[in-house]
Amino acid sequence: MRRRLAGTGILLAALVPVGTVLATAPPSSPPDTAPASTGPAETAAETTPTDTAVADTAAADPEATASTAAGETTIAAGETTPGAAATIFNEDREPVAEVTVSGTEPEWTDYGEDDAPDEEREYFRMTVTVQSLTTDDDTFSISVGDFILQDTEGFVDSADTVPSAAQAESDEEITDEAELASGESLELTLTFEVHVAADPQSVFYRVGDPDRLVDIGDVTA
Repeated sequence: MRRRLAGTGILLAALVPVGTVLATAPPSSPPDTAPASTGPAETAAETTPTDTAVADTAAADPEATASTAAGETTIAAGETTPGAAATIFNEDREPVAEVTVSGTEPEWTDYGEDDAPDEEREYFRMTVTVQSLTTDDDTFSISVGDFILQDTEGFVDSADTVPSAAQAESDEEITDEAELASGESLELTLTFEVHVAADPQSVFYRVGDPDRLVDIGDVTA
């Protein structure tokens, strides 16, 4: 159905030191009658805000993407690595567009009966926003077919436009290419038909020059 090309913590508030409450005896009281430190001070020292916050976060949403106390980030399967927009340059090395990934959907199945993937294949969907950075009267040409996906086995698949079941039923017209003037932007839905034996790995924008690829985002397995 598609051509398949062989190729290429949580940041917490600063901890306030828990001070030890020392009870002192009045000047007229003998030293041996001074009251000892009570239980509440010891209890406060035993419970740290860090442990409580991490436990509350995990209980609320254990699968959510979160930064740990050590500064590490956990990414759920099928999501892209967070980062800045990918910049596309022309032959003069001048920026002409930015591409930002706004969402992904592995194993997408909301397609019409006539658009099912081939046997042993499945759909991977990615939504991107393309913004033109051209100057003067120049425009930036963009199309769904300009994007490719490489799987974990090295195979490459080109993006296509596959309508959802609702879009197919209503015969909705889908914009999959445009000429963007400076400052204009367009959201594109990229649908890749990938083999079930391999996971999606990276998505690239393929410049007209076959020697140049722009890494749009890594897809975690």
